[in-house]
Parts: sequence; C-alpha cells; structure tokens
Amino acid sequence: MLGFQKNVARISFVLAFCLFISGCKQTPSQNSNPENPADHFVSPNDGSLLVSGTPLIIQLQTATSAPDSIVYKVDGNRLKNTTDSSSFRLDANIVGLGVHQLTAEIFVKQNKQVITSNFTIYSNEAPAQLNYKVVQTYPHDIKAYTEGLEFHNGKLYESTGEYGISDIRLVNLKNGKVKKCSALDKDKFGEGITIFNNKIYQLTYREGVGYVRNLSTFAIEKTFNYPKTSEGWGMTHTDKYLLKTDGSECITFMDPITLKDVKNIQVYSNSTSIKDINELEYVNGIIYANVYQTNYIISIDAESGKVLGFLDLSSLLTEADKHPKIDVLNGIAYDPTSKHFFVTGKNWPKMFEIEVNSPNSNKVIAQN
Repeated sequence: MLGFQKNVARISFVLAFCLFISGCKQTPSQNSNPENPADHFVSPNDGSLLVSGTPLIIQLQTATSAPDSIVYKVDGNRLKNTTDSSSFRLDANIVGLGVHQLTAEIFVKQNKQVITSNFTIYSNEAPAQLNYKVVQTYPHDIKAYTEGLEFHNGKLYESTGEYGISDIRLVNLKNGKVKKCSALDKDKFGEGITIFNNKIYQLTYREGVGYVRNLSTFAIEKTFNYPKTSEGWGMTHTDKYLLKTDGSECITFMDPITLKDVKNIQVYSNSTSIKDINELEYVNGIIYANVYQTNYIISIDAESGKVLGFLDLSSLLTEADKHPKIDVLNGIAYDPTSKHFFVTGKNWPKMFEIEVNSPNSNKVIAQN
C-alpha cells in the first residue's frame, strides 16, 4: 500500500498495545430502538462490550402480546425461532470476536417488528510478547517493494507492488538475485500471493482483480474479481481455504475453486480491534500477520481471530541499513523444513531468517 494514501491520523500500534495491557474499552452506547422504549434487548443491551469464553444471555423485552413467532438472528444468520421472549444462552465463541448485530423479528399476524442490538466481543486474554533470534541474514533487492513472500518446495517467491513496476518473482535466497520474473500491467499494483495446489494466487491493490498463475511459468490462467471498494492486501492459505486481507481488521476466507468469499474473522485483542492487517502466513492453526506501518508481527488464532501474541522486530535494521527509499516491514514466509520464518520489508536491503519462540521460553512455536 502507498504510505501517503494511508490515514496518518490513525492511532499508532504502540498505543494499541498500551490498550492490550491496560484493558481500556470504550463506553457502551445507549439502546438504539426508538420506536417503543419498551421494546428492546435487555441482554445484550445495545453497545455491550463482552468477553469471549462466557455465555451470552439473550433476553428480549417487548410489549407485543402473544406474537405468532420471534426469529432471532446474529449478523443475518438465524439463531432460533420461538413464540415467546424467554431468555436463552448462546456461546459467545460461536458468534466470534468483533462487532455483531443481534436482531429479533417479531411477527404478529401480517405485521413484523424488528428490534436490534449491537455488541462487541473481545478476547478473554491479553496477547503475549513473543521472542525471536536471528539465525541468518541474506541480501534483499532494495528496489523490491515487497507485498507477498512465500516458501514452496524449498523455493522463495516474492510479489512486489507500486504502479508501473509491480512483478512476481522467483528469488535466490542466498544472494537475493531474481531468478525468474513476470511483470504486471503498468496500471496494476501487485499485492499479496499464496501458493495452493501448485497454483499462485495473487491480489491487486485497488483494481478489484486477482490472478491464478501457473507455478512454473507465472502465466495467468484465470482471473477473479472482488469489489473495488474492497482493497487487496495480504494472502495465505489453510489446507482448505485461501485467506486474504483488505486493510481492515477482517481476514476473509475464500473457496479456492469458486474463488468466492466464504466467511471472515475479525482480529481482536482483549481491548481493541487490530486494523491494517497486511501480509499473512499460516502455520498450524495460527495466522502470522504484518500490521502495516509498524514493526510488529502478530499471531492470530485462525478460528476465532483472537490475537495470541506479538513480535517486535524494530531492531532488525541498523542505521547503516537505512536509505532514502526504505519503507516498512512487510513480508513473512515460513520454511517447514527449518521451521524458521523469513521476514523483510519494502525496499529493505536485507532478509532475515528468524526462529520465533514462546514467551519466557526457548520453545519454538511453529513446530509441525
């Protein structure tokens, strides 16, 4: 992403981690059902701030007598049909972290009344600070505005951005030289890549188009579209889905065959959402993600979106490494053979092979 196009007024990630520690939360808003003050959700009331791992009590208060039926939904998905407003329990973990809307549709004869309540679910634990050590340092092309990085069968693939010079390349890890390269059209800004079933999947920034490429030749075999209002940022995959980011706190899961969105998770800590989720890497149920305009990588539970830990890589580059066009940390690749991560940044002169460990231990966290 282009740095000058970002909102520089956004709260810094450092402050976000202060929120992790302090546990500060916003003040809940008041109920937003103005039609009849008697008709509202007692629980969760509008603006509720909740914690994962605890039962969610659904309780509706309505003046409507003897409804024909009440249909409860969360985010448009049906929860329950009933004929009374008795309270019931729902596991917050089923709903997932983040912002949600609860709806009750009350039917009486031919009439329908809709009551809503918005609530937010946070993680029930603060993220841990992860440790790392640098195993090896390699040269990296300082002209490469890195957007995606991936190891596949012992080979390193990289995608680069910026209009007019975006490409996808096969890189010699040892010397940083480009072994093979395919340029994007000059009106396309290349973004994240992932390799799944021997195909390369690639996003573009604001062009609303993605590519499915031949792994050997880089030739485009298929294209897929997404709304231009939804930017393309980072990619990775599980054994079933492609995962992509768009600069928000959401990670979207795509079907690799239909190339349609299936579901998403919202990335939350115990006190805040984490926006600007960028380049991704998936290892054993955990998503590792660069946070744009920061030196942090966060680890995320792929099922819930819970932020499990964070890695501060601000000390990787020395003052001697910096040059006028150097940009932010971006690019994560995992080598399952060495069980090491490879990280770099936009226009960085170096790539770093690192071993990531659990907090306060020497246990490598990405074992197979």
